[in-house]
Amino acid sequence: MLWSSKPINTKAFEYFPALRKIRDYFEANYTEPISLKQAASIAGLEEKYFSKIFRTHVGVGFKEWTDLIRIQKAVDALQSEGQPITTVGLSVGFQSSTTFQRLFKKHARMRPRDFRRVVVSRLRGNENPYS
Repeated sequence: MLWSSKPINTKAFEYFPALRKIRDYFEANYTEPISLKQAASIAGLEEKYFSKIFRTHVGVGFKEWTDLIRIQKAVDALQSEGQPITTVGLSVGFQSSTTFQRLFKKHARMRPRDFRRVVVSRLRGNENPYS
């Protein structure tokens, strides 16, 4: 459902302990900002090396990966909660509503408002979500 610039190799997190460590940390703390430098420190690696092995083995850069995780969390929240869209974006770790909406549209190929309309429509059983 979500679109990425390249395929993501999720198995890399199982093969490489440093990547597993950062994945586990981020899954538990995705609502908090995290820099590449912090991630490298958590993984126990030098920043440049961490960035290189992350991109090489996972298939995308660390920032794009964190954005995708946060967008997936937002998709889940938009499907199951009645929170305002801005609140959803901030609750999954984006620092601004504008950034959230721009990245949601990039990765989900539609605005959060349109996504919610389509999901709610499907849950109600409507054929045309725009009617």
